[in-house]
Amino acid sequence: MKYVMLRLGWPKDLPRVVPVVFPDIFNHDDMALFAAEALRASLGQPAAPVEVVSAGFVDAMFYETHGKSVTLGVPSRPEDARIINAYDYTHGL
Repeated sequence: MKYVMLRLGWPKDLPRVVPVVFPDIFNHDDMALFAAEALRASLGQPAAPVEVVSAGFVDAMFYETHGKSVTLGVPSRPEDARIINAYDYTHGL
């Protein structure tokens, strides 16, 4: 699996990092662009800043991240696996 970490800069007083995990058949840069547009649309903020923080590969159990994104030119970070595992994908449901 691949992943990208996007930093959402809106609202300014509450920036947060959002993980996006996806199959290997997609490129990091295409998925980052698509996910950034989807985040902006869901917020109703078409000009909201979205920054790629890191990207790479994650193992099947989400225990470890490694590598880097060639298309984005950013490496993975050791803390990314913790963020992916801790993210509330159900938003409390």
